[in-house]
Amino acid sequence: MRASRLRRENNSRRRAVIRKRKQRIIERREKWFRIVNREGTPKIE
Repeated sequence: MRASRLRRENNSRRRAVIRKRKQRIIERREKWFRIVNREGTPKIE
């Protein structure tokens, strides 16, 4: 019973970490797009 609760907490924590990482990637992508839009020329890396 205690093990399952621990596992559930661990899963939720891992999910939160993944969500944070995804958000960071999205923010970086938005920033990159903003830079591209400001320059006016879309450069593909």
